[in-house]
Amino acid sequence: METLLIVLGLGLAGIDPLGLAVLLAALAGGARKAHVIVFAAMTFLGTVVMGVVFSLFGEQLSSLATSALPHINDPVWAIIELIVAGFIIYWLLSQLQLSTVDGATAAEIPKTHSSSLAGIAVSGLLFSLSAVPDPTFLATAAVASQASSMGLMVGIHALWVLISQSLLFGFSMAYLFDLHEPLIAFVKPPWERVKQPLKVLLFVLLALLALLMVADALMLFIAGEYLIQY
Repeated sequence: METLLIVLGLGLAGIDPLGLAVLLAALAGGARKAHVIVFAAMTFLGTVVMGVVFSLFGEQLSSLATSALPHINDPVWAIIELIVAGFIIYWLLSQLQLSTVDGATAAEIPKTHSSSLAGIAVSGLLFSLSAVPDPTFLATAAVASQASSMGLMVGIHALWVLISQSLLFGFSMAYLFDLHEPLIAFVKPPWERVKQPLKVLLFVLLALLALLMVADALMLFIAGEYLIQY
């Protein structure tokens, strides 16, 4: 009972709206019910399997990562920072270019169903990786590592992902049974009000992050040490 309460608390603390946002973006791009099922299922399975692996081999994975990764002050990190900053800047510029497209012209572009189920499945698996930096996921893995059986371990991780991604799974179920329209009608008005400010905020934060990474990397090459010291 104590373990159940701990996992419930960790799940509630780890509630993540990102999965729902990804699903809504896919639906806006023309995803069908089959895509919704596959994405939700692979997100669930991928997160549970990854959690079980962390519970069983967490210490070994930590030791492997520590020994394999370069030292914190290694120049390799500067190169990685410049590459990541380049991708961020490219993405921002491409998004700004897309935002200049006339709304009427954009409305004429038909929605396609080009995304294959295999591609959606891979997307769900990749999305499940977003749980790795979540402290509540790691705490759940630690709790599950003390489970008395594999079935209980799987159940602990399944409960955590169902709660933490309840927005994703709840909307998926509503969509499958054609009950999503009231949810969309409820969410759309406030979303329309905050969508543009949030987009601007995201762009500003990403631009600042890219500039900080570039400055940090250049400082190493110029002064011999990183701007941000760890």
